[in-house]
Amino acid sequence: MQLAQARERGLNIEGAIRAYTALVDSAPQASEAPLALFRAWKLASEMHDIRAAEFYARLHHAYPFAPEAAIAALVPQYAA
Repeated sequence: MQLAQARERGLNIEGAIRAYTALVDSAPQASEAPLALFRAWKLASEMHDIRAAEFYARLHHAYPFAPEAAIAALVPQYAA
């Protein structure tokens, strides 16, 4: 998580997305996983990256009761 956050602060957005998703892929049960997937979705969404929809769906499928999923659901373009 620290690596991803450092990359995000350094404006290495693609590197941050990769680090966030690597965390989720390698440790899906980690307490930081929903936040990491949320941050990956948020960054991809801000960049108009097609992967944003995938990250959104993953967040809601894997962590439906996480606060991050509830926050993401408030974004009109992604809300079902």
